[in-house]
Amino acid sequence: MLDLTMVHSLDDVARRMLVELVRRLRLDGHEVELVDPESLLARVVITRSDGRT
Repeated sequence: MLDLTMVHSLDDVARRMLVELVRRLRLDGHEVELVDPESLLARVVITRSDGRT
């Protein structure tokens, strides 16, 4: 689980790093749950290894 509850802002580099982290974990077969109450990654589509978002 990646919990961004205490995160209130992300710059572009941090956003790209988090997206890449989630992508790589999913490619390795891990299930990733994202908790993002501030919708910090709302404008980024993260695709699962099976092609679903």
